[in-house]
Amino acid sequence: MDDVTRGFGTGSLPHQPDARDFDMARLPGVAEMLAGALPSVVDHSAFVYKILNQGSLPSCVAHSSVAAEMLYRNREGGFKDTYDPVKVYYDVGGDGVRGVPSARVLQYAQEQGFPIVSSDKRTRIGSYAFTRDLNVVCAAIAAGHVCVIAMMLPTDWWKGDSAGGSYTTNYHQVLVSGYDRRESTLGRFRGPNSWGTSFGVNGFYSVPGGFLTQNNNQGGAFYAYTTVDFLDGGAAPDPVRVIVGIETLAGVPINRITSGDRYLIRGKGFGAKAGQVLEGSVATGMRNATAIDLWSDTEIRVTAGKFTADFDNGNITVLGPATTAQDTFILTRENVQFRSGAVIPIPSPTPKPAISEYRSTTSTLIGSIGVAENREIEIVFDSSSTADFLNRPMRAFWGTQEMTIVGKLLPNRLRVRLPSILVSQSLPVAIVMQDDQTSIQGKPLTIRNTQI
Repeated sequence: MDDVTRGFGTGSLPHQPDARDFDMARLPGVAEMLAGALPSVVDHSAFVYKILNQGSLPSCVAHSSVAAEMLYRNREGGFKDTYDPVKVYYDVGGDGVRGVPSARVLQYAQEQGFPIVSSDKRTRIGSYAFTRDLNVVCAAIAAGHVCVIAMMLPTDWWKGDSAGGSYTTNYHQVLVSGYDRRESTLGRFRGPNSWGTSFGVNGFYSVPGGFLTQNNNQGGAFYAYTTVDFLDGGAAPDPVRVIVGIETLAGVPINRITSGDRYLIRGKGFGAKAGQVLEGSVATGMRNATAIDLWSDTEIRVTAGKFTADFDNGNITVLGPATTAQDTFILTRENVQFRSGAVIPIPSPTPKPAISEYRSTTSTLIGSIGVAENREIEIVFDSSSTADFLNRPMRAFWGTQEMTIVGKLLPNRLRVRLPSILVSQSLPVAIVMQDDQTSIQGKPLTIRNTQI
């Protein structure tokens, strides 16, 4: 018996390039992830609720593709349905001896849907995308997509946590539930195999990225794909369904959401009707809202927390406390789910800092100051301000006139240069955060023109 497979089936086949294939690197959120620094670790293994077992059947393509949908639907909606990957394998032409092409299984999922056991319900996908670039796979996983990889197995595959080394002729396909790049930029990839829980580490494998890319991607054997726009209940796919970006109200792209502030999610291809439900999926559960008249290019307002509907203009406002989770926002219409692709870090809520007083550069408390006397002062924040707050980009204003920021003195002082004035005035000070347009207001500061 082959010690690599120990009687279990594989069944992967080479993927023939097709001009109709979407490029994974161009999916919403993936390109943005590639443009920045990828997270060191991303792992969705906690959402794997069942280890599949294909036995000796060469049906790894069907089993891994079904496993991908199972993980996604559990992570985004808490669904734990039981699917029938063996039926998928035979429906697409499996004969019990040979494997089946990935593209054929994906087209089946797109046109007919994966069957749920003891039910007439199927779940369908909108489309799919391929890549042979390991970095793109990491970016897709970080952006919230669920990926499947095909590879020639290593000689130590059965133990689960493989050291890599040379590869065999056993061609297999598995779901990837996470990666870890802390020790190598090529990373280590982890996920459930489809050989039951007796395999590896409770049914899971891990392989180093360098093993997958050696010898020009294992002589072309390695490739990956992901599915996009999962469709529930057999609804027909729309041509365009994406969330294209998250911005401040001023139109500045962002990747940070802070509790209590308002943002825009720009989406295309919605079209929800009054009384239908939009869902925002986060690690702590579903956040629901009622939607009205969301059409293409609708701007959807969000902040961290629960969804509520803005019935004046059809936009969706998200209000409430932030979480510490890595959230991917989901919108659904008529059982069709739209994924943002981007995974947005939402920090724990912290008290908004307040301006407590103004001081001269010699630390003398002041309530008024003459421009000709001292052009620089320090704005002092209360104890709730942090180094993280001061490290964010900001602008300082006295009334409507902007003050020049000279320096940031940790832990809680901001040094500014006063504007030139013609008439003595007492106006409030405001600090405007450039990344989310929030404003911190301070009490009036009197600036005297001592040259009058």
